[in-house]
Amino acid sequence: YDVSLAPRLGKKGRPEHLFQLLIAPNAREEVAEASFSQTSTIGLRWRVERRLILQRTADEVSVEGLSVRRKTVERPGVGRTTKAESDDLSQLSTLAHRRATRVKAEGEG
Repeated sequence: YDVSLAPRLGKKGRPEHLFQLLIAPNAREEVAEASFSQTSTIGLRWRVERRLILQRTADEVSVEGLSVRRKTVERPGVGRTTKAESDDLSQLSTLAHRRATRVKAEGEG
């Protein structure tokens, strides 16, 4: 599941909060019941989303003793791209160190 919150202005300039949930289709009834019983909302909108994803491979590399997971995809007309897992870099103390380690992890292979 995934949650997004965003402040908005509604009718007559009233403050609102946009609350979006990304859920599995089979959880819709349970989530609707919880939304109606635990919030002040009186209505819900829902829709089924579809997406296309590129086939990916996953691996792990060691950069300066840190294990970094990464995903690689073949992009049509572009070639291969690799992305390091941000969570694996989060333990590094500075932004500069995280960026440098990301570049190394994404370039290895």
